Amino acid sequence: MNEPVSASTPRQSALFATSGPLAGRLGAAFFASLPAGPGVYRFYGEDDRLLYIGQSSNLRARVGSYRFVNGASHSRRIVRMVARVFRAAWEECPSAAEAIALESRLLLEHSPPFNRAGVWQPPPWWLILSAAENSLRVKLCREDETENAPALGPLPSGFRYTFAALMRCLYRWQWPAVAWWGLPHGMARATIAPAQEIALPADSADLVPALRAFITSGSPETLAALTAGIAALPPESQEGMFWTADADTLQQHCDASIGRQRIG
Repeated sequence: MNEPVSASTPRQSALFATSGPLAGRLGAAFFASLPAGPGVYRFYGEDDRLLYIGQSSNLRARVGSYRFVNGASHSRRIVRMVARVFRAAWEECPSAAEAIALESRLLLEHSPPFNRAGVWQPPPWWLILSAAENSLRVKLCREDETENAPALGPLPSGFRYTFAALMRCLYRWQWPAVAWWGLPHGMARATIAPAQEIALPADSADLVPALRAFITSGSPETLAALTAGIAALPPESQEGMFWTADADTLQQHCDASIGRQRIG
């Protein structure tokens, strides 16, 4: 027989939410049907209006996480969105890169109200590479600033951050003995000056073609050279975290470039 609970009897509070509004609306069968691979998902409202588009390398984990949305641990925007969702759909993609590219295209096409990033097309960037005998000059600019110089592009607006990671990893590739605190002044920042010049060792004749391949098509071979040795750094060290963040940024550029080629 259960004893009555008095006001003085200690109770164990529920520490974690076990379900949210989507669990009841979409049903267990929907979440069980989600694949554990890359793809794009969409949330729709009661009037079948598209509310949100997202992508993930693991649809089952990502979409399933929305079952546990609550006001205590999620933003008001996400809580409001989940409260309006009455239908969800998903589409598998062959790779994470293609999921990223498909999401980007759909966001520009539909501009769902609960998406913030990617729903408008900002001005693109262009990149100019020029190699001298002992140095490489790189300039990030807008299309109308390129004049008659050959430029690589158009590149997405977020390439300003990729550019900083690219220049640091390029410097490390050419001068592997230099630690992150030994980088040229200003190069360790999240965004760097749009014009950079890097001194080169004598044996770097193939550098410009390799960079062109990476910037335009996400060359995995150049990515491997740019990030060589980073995985061997102690992951919890300050230097390891610094370089790993840059390697992740370049990997995202590579994946997005490959995905755009396959889809478009």
